[in-house]
Amino acid sequence: MKQEVTFACMNAVMDAITAGKSFTAYDITTTVRGAGHWAEHGDVKKYVHDRMQSEIKSGLEYEKVFGKFVSYQPISDDDGDADDVDPTPTMADLMGDSDDDEDTLTMADLMGDD
Repeated sequence: MKQEVTFACMNAVMDAITAGKSFTAYDITTTVRGAGHWAEHGDVKKYVHDRMQSEIKSGLEYEKVFGKFVSYQPISDDDGDADDVDPTPTMADLMGDSDDDEDTLTMADLMGDD
């Protein structure tokens, strides 16, 4: 593959990752071709799979998804699970939301000092 085509592939992959998009090797091929470069899909496909394998091994939060076509998708930690809620109470939780001074805990209350 010509150096300018390899560079266009690299830019297309990095643009997709930066935007947090899911993509296939064919998406990258069409992006490269749309930028005015002729590229064989087989060459682009090899580049994309090799590059993404390396990036994922290096910690990129994308996953390789097998379906009709292999795609790369960002890993989302927002799965909506209730267990994602931090159970640690805040000071507002401990002190209540009342403005009454009698409901306000003091350091002595917390330490057990009388």
